[in-house]
Amino acid sequence: MKEIAEKVVKSDGSDFEERRKLMQMELLYDVAIDLNSSLDSDVLHGDILTKALMMSDASAAALLEMDEELRFRTVEVLSPEPFPEDVFSRDELLNAWNDRHLVEFTREGVGWNHICVIPLISREKPNGLLIVSDKEQRDGTKTRFTEHDIHLLQSFAYLAGASFQNAKLHTQLQDTLSKLDKSSFENRRKLLQMEMLYDIGLELSGSLDPMMVVDDILNRAIAMVDARGAALIDYKGGKDVFSTTACVSVEEVPADLLSRPVLKEAWDSGRNQAISLSTSSWSELYVVPLVFQNDVSGLLVVADKENIDGSVSPFSDDDESLLQSFAHLAGSALRNANLYKDLQATYEALKETQDQKDFVEGAFGVYLSPNVVDHIMANPDSISRLGGEERVLTAFFSDIARFTTISECLEPNELVELVNFYLTEMCEIIEERGGTIDKFEGDAIVSFFGAPIYFKDHAEKAVLSALDQQQKLRELRLEWAKPGVLPRELESLHRKWTQQGTPFMHVRMGVATGPMVVGNMGSKTRSDYTMMGDTVNLAARFESCQKQYGTSILVNEETWNTVKNEVVTRLLDRVQVVGKQEAVGAYEIVARKTEISEDALKCVSRFNEGQKYYEDFEFAKALKFFESSVELDPADVPSRIYVERCVRYMQAPPDDLVHRLDSK
Repeated sequence: MKEIAEKVVKSDGSDFEERRKLMQMELLYDVAIDLNSSLDSDVLHGDILTKALMMSDASAAALLEMDEELRFRTVEVLSPEPFPEDVFSRDELLNAWNDRHLVEFTREGVGWNHICVIPLISREKPNGLLIVSDKEQRDGTKTRFTEHDIHLLQSFAYLAGASFQNAKLHTQLQDTLSKLDKSSFENRRKLLQMEMLYDIGLELSGSLDPMMVVDDILNRAIAMVDARGAALIDYKGGKDVFSTTACVSVEEVPADLLSRPVLKEAWDSGRNQAISLSTSSWSELYVVPLVFQNDVSGLLVVADKENIDGSVSPFSDDDESLLQSFAHLAGSALRNANLYKDLQATYEALKETQDQKDFVEGAFGVYLSPNVVDHIMANPDSISRLGGEERVLTAFFSDIARFTTISECLEPNELVELVNFYLTEMCEIIEERGGTIDKFEGDAIVSFFGAPIYFKDHAEKAVLSALDQQQKLRELRLEWAKPGVLPRELESLHRKWTQQGTPFMHVRMGVATGPMVVGNMGSKTRSDYTMMGDTVNLAARFESCQKQYGTSILVNEETWNTVKNEVVTRLLDRVQVVGKQEAVGAYEIVARKTEISEDALKCVSRFNEGQKYYEDFEFAKALKFFESSVELDPADVPSRIYVERCVRYMQAPPDDLVHRLDSK
């Protein structure tokens, strides 16, 4: 059971899934208490199904028993649809019962399509089948149960099986009480013992503190069979030794008892053993293994039955029968208490992990992607000190063109709503590609790829992220074009720009790959995980310089080299940014090769041919290709720029072809 709980904790998933797992563990934690507090079969059946539905997000649940004719029948059903009759004849039910293993299958029909069957086992035998069906997703669809759900249901069935059996035993005890003849002294004594056993079933099931359960077991065993003493013996298999866990007796447990082979025989076989010792105390002993689901959790040893005259005698057959019934209750209660302790530890560990994650997210703000949080959780030293390290990474900058004009059409609250919506949509794409959000500067996004968790294809993922964002913007423009979606003034602006051939909410993106310093930077009281360096500045300049080119995505040569085989690109210009002496190549990312139209591809091909002649100062030849490109796409700003340059340079050739950016 502990291993199952650990699997639950180690399962991966999103932040939503992590919180969902924590809630499910809390529910399992509460189930251990709730199921053990009820011995009323009708109440318990409803509890088992209700909690199974809550724990697994199932749409339906049923509890089945096998009758004397070896046929399954429903005990309780919670479902909007009736339990399907054809399921009773399915081999999977019998397999789950006989093999004592969880079974899954699917069927056609109205409801009850994805079915999971979990046997409820107690004392090595199945005593019921829990059936859950059709896991309901947040969007209303119904699917199979996940591996995480299976682990939870197995843990839950472990608890439910014990409670289910205890409720049955409770019912049997009630029946026995009603049948006993209360006339004779002996029968009255039996009745008192049965009533005591009945009370024990209630009280032991209501306690989940292992030490309290052990103390209760020993004291009640003594009272039940008039013993002078009792002890709980544990076995350490690795060391092959027995030891006393607890003892209630005036005299100590005889030292030679722990070395007797009869204890090992009782532990291995699970059968009761009577022992006679030649000692003044603890002379007549009865050893009862506490067995639950084929697992011995301890040996209950009672000593010296005391008669009315004060003499000591061996335990009677009735005593042994009572102890056997008591041992089942005690074994179940002790195992549940230990299970509860394990669940409590697992829950606390999971809660501590979630609390640490919440703390990290709070400390770093909403800029952190889930993978960054996980990295920091696993490597706390990476943020415990100020400083950075130089790495080759990829920086990303984006900004909305003409955003001032857009903001003038909106009330302050409408502006905030639009910006937050835009940033959320874009940042989800960045994080899906492994990017880390560095900061927001108004409507601008600054992020980087490859840190703190390094991945080799950081440049490719940055470019794919930019393309995905541009695709998302095209989808949003279609939505924004619908009447009533945008505020009235903004809707009018959207219509005007569209008619002019200017994209609404056009976003410029600059990407650059190269060495930069990344790390925890700031003061002792406030710091941020951020980046700095020439590569970072270059990505920012590439974003801003696109105002004159009318393009969307611009990258440096290092980035271009990693993606040129996957996407359609063109050398847009050779630029010299402010503060730098050397010129760098600026490459436009046009589209994925699988997503570009034939006409657009021809336009880019003509432009690239013209660029080759342009680079060789053959401006007349270059002009023909640029003019051809403009004919294919009159709205292509770079082609028009190069037509104008070629005409000008044919009259007065320049010293070089570097375009110098005179502003940041």
